[in-house]
Amino acid sequence: MNSLLASFAYLSQYYLRMHNSILLVVLFIATSFGLAACETFENTKRANFKGNVAESYSADAPEPQKSPLDSREYATTILDNGLRVLAVSDADAAEGAISVTVNAGSFQNPPEFPGLAHYLEHMLFLGTQRYPEPDALISFVDENAGRWNAYTSSDHTNYFFSIDAKQMDKALDYFSDYFRAPLLDPEYSDKERNAVNSEWSIGREQDGYMLNRLLYLTANPAHPGVALTVGNLETLPNDKEGILDSALKEFFARYYDPALMTLAIVGPQTPDELIRMVRDNFADIPSTKVQPPAPLPKGLPEDQLGVAIYYEPKQAGRQLFIDFAIPNRKDAYFDKSYGYIANLIGSEEPGAPARVLRDQGLINSLSSGPYEDAYGPDGIFRITVDLTKKGANETDLILQSVFAYIDLIRLKGINEDYYEEYRSLLEKRFQTQEQSDPLGTAYSLTPKMRYLPAQDILAAPYLYTAFDSQFIRKTLEGFSPKRSRIWYVMPHDKKTSAIPYYAGSFAVKRLEARELEKFDSPPDNIVLKLPPKNDLFSSTTARTVAKNYVKPTLVRDSAHQKIWLTHASEHRNEKGFYHAQFNSDLGESSLQNKLSFMLLSKILGEELLSLSDKAYRAGLELRVVNDPGSMLAFDIQGDTTKHLELAKQTMAIYKSLNLDQIKLDRAREALLDDLKNLAQKRPFRQAYAVYNTVIQQPAFETEALITALPGISLSALQSFDRDYRTRHKLHVFAFGNYTKEDALAIADEFALMSAKQDGLIKNGYIEVRPQLNLKHARAIEQTDNVLLQAYLSSKGSLKERALASLISGFARIAFFTELRSNEQLGYAVSISPTRIGEHGGLIMLVQSDHKNLEFLSNRFERFRREYAEDFANITVDKFNDLKSSQLNQLREPAANFSEEASRYLDDFVKLKFTFDSREKYIQALESTSLEEMLAAYKALLLNDRTPKIQIELQGTRRAEAL
Repeated sequence: MNSLLASFAYLSQYYLRMHNSILLVVLFIATSFGLAACETFENTKRANFKGNVAESYSADAPEPQKSPLDSREYATTILDNGLRVLAVSDADAAEGAISVTVNAGSFQNPPEFPGLAHYLEHMLFLGTQRYPEPDALISFVDENAGRWNAYTSSDHTNYFFSIDAKQMDKALDYFSDYFRAPLLDPEYSDKERNAVNSEWSIGREQDGYMLNRLLYLTANPAHPGVALTVGNLETLPNDKEGILDSALKEFFARYYDPALMTLAIVGPQTPDELIRMVRDNFADIPSTKVQPPAPLPKGLPEDQLGVAIYYEPKQAGRQLFIDFAIPNRKDAYFDKSYGYIANLIGSEEPGAPARVLRDQGLINSLSSGPYEDAYGPDGIFRITVDLTKKGANETDLILQSVFAYIDLIRLKGINEDYYEEYRSLLEKRFQTQEQSDPLGTAYSLTPKMRYLPAQDILAAPYLYTAFDSQFIRKTLEGFSPKRSRIWYVMPHDKKTSAIPYYAGSFAVKRLEARELEKFDSPPDNIVLKLPPKNDLFSSTTARTVAKNYVKPTLVRDSAHQKIWLTHASEHRNEKGFYHAQFNSDLGESSLQNKLSFMLLSKILGEELLSLSDKAYRAGLELRVVNDPGSMLAFDIQGDTTKHLELAKQTMAIYKSLNLDQIKLDRAREALLDDLKNLAQKRPFRQAYAVYNTVIQQPAFETEALITALPGISLSALQSFDRDYRTRHKLHVFAFGNYTKEDALAIADEFALMSAKQDGLIKNGYIEVRPQLNLKHARAIEQTDNVLLQAYLSSKGSLKERALASLISGFARIAFFTELRSNEQLGYAVSISPTRIGEHGGLIMLVQSDHKNLEFLSNRFERFRREYAEDFANITVDKFNDLKSSQLNQLREPAANFSEEASRYLDDFVKLKFTFDSREKYIQALESTSLEEMLAAYKALLLNDRTPKIQIELQGTRRAEAL
């Protein structure tokens, strides 16, 4: 179970590396509301919602406003016990999904038990009065090809799962008992305390977690966020008197009340039937009509502003955060003033700090966005700057430039033109927003149902109905040095204090008058300008072309080009996806060429960053991607009106690319940071990364890349670039709203006259042969150990892949229950399917903070042999249920345009030009029998000749005392 501690610092770093400058505004739009909504967009001049949010979910409330591309039906109701319900009927869905959000999280932890909310999240899975077996719901979900998880955030806790739609009623019977009568059995207290401790241990050396902790440790000391949110063995002591057990039950009684809960259900049933299922299973849960959690204190009072915070990260790299205190205005969602400001501050246009400072070699990127409820009643607006080594020595100049640009926006950038452009972009995004899959729909909605009225639950992120210039000006006046919090996330010489419970340290000091005066001074030799009108934005939408190509069809097959075009069948609209690949084996032909490709790709990505940002602000997407086998590719996606123009501007930049020593040095620095940072990822993620490397042919390991990187000279890079422009074949996958003429015209823009390669190349994998036994062991600079074992079929057929998927569906819950729930070997415990080419298989993995690799290896072997007996007793009915559930998911229509396109893209990359791998896999799965699955288990997991790959990561750092 994920704790998903709301870490703005971590998200800032991650999304910074994407080109999106609107940052959390974008994140809010893209992930929290991956749905859409109605016939016309009601973006009229209406005031913010003033009614009772809870009552807006009554059965007779207005239906949620939805976009034209959303074909689902919505209905709401409030049960007599106060539970708010949103039903989403999707006639095409093969699976159903349910999410419940409880309006309490880590901020509600009692002071004497930090982490209690998260601990309760874990304990809730371990049996109820009607279903006392631990993980009973999880077992039922897994046996029906479902997914499940839960997380504890700062102000809410979310539980969610998906399952075959025919099993929803039964699943709700299991699920509702979590909230009606959980056992919270003290017998499992120690086990789940250890699970929570393992989860804490996984993150105790991760920069994102530590920066999140500092968000609160450096703020109001009276705020509950100061305490450890995740919990560990020290904060959740197992006392003999049962005090922890009592506190757990009191927390459940206080907050797990239907009146403080929201529920979303998605399925193919009618809205009335979905609501009936919820009522049948949840209506009898009693409510004491408790009050919402008590108001929180302000996180950033005035005395917490005007400070500098110093933190030296574990990962390579240097960053500067500039934070400003802002009020929480989530209820004022018709006003996107914070987004307006972020849109201008993060601009990549010439004259904006992001562009000017990068051109001077000081930064890699700059982004900004609000996290307005970080502390509850207030939050922060953060500007995140990713620095070069040169920039780390010029932070004063960077700060001067940012503050000067904020002043420029305040003086000249608050106008109706910028408002109208941003408002129109949001409106167009809403008009073209598609529905997400059932699980994503459910778990993204329930947290928002706590504070957004039903009518606007889908449209809220896109509504910008009133331009409040006065509020924008007042906000920008507060974005001054004296009211800032400046984070230096880089090596420093300040005397530090330890971060409690984490393997890091920090320092805080007040900004001195001379520093404030310096930051408020105009920068030398820096000329700043506000962005011009976006020439890629179109307020109109492209007309939908005729459906002439129902499967990928060659519309050009020449000596040096191969262009495929397909029209959408399920999601016919104005969107297009254009994937232009420069197919070549040059990047994989040697270690030097591999590094040259990585450097070239990084340089090109940086050169295109401004254009990518401009495209994003126009509702489009432009990405430089690395296809498997070190092949350069360009992705364009969105309304097709401006795709040809975007392709022209993209290739104009590539064709004129001038490789010089400055660009090489910056790319080398950034690539070296990326390679070194692989060693700072969570150990289980490192294990998967190593596995994905060793199965490649050729395999270039990280250590070898790091060693050879300094030796790549400018002349070598220039030579590689010249060769790559010649030694490739343009290979295009165009999907969606393009005529043949459109697809070929865009291909002509991507075509280089120098390209001379005739054939197509695909990336290679190691040969999977009987008795293959690869073992890769390495020491890692972390405390935990990881063992990953992959067992592979030597036959390499779709049938074997299907059988491995079925075996995984049954075995993973037994593996999780035994090794994680019962034995507490670690937090990351999993069995999952794997694939090398056409060879299917299984991966078993455990990350442990207290067991060595030899123990884990022996335990894996014992599990494989002991579980064989239970596996042999699987009934035909259970086999057919799982098989049917997997088939239903595969046959389910694509949830949206992107998913429909992706169903062909894998075959395109693998050069399977029949484009029918999905259909053939379905046929293979259909033909499987229980007897074949039982035989496959023996062949895969009980046969000494089974091809096997083992990854061993040995933690070398001793865990510090709590």
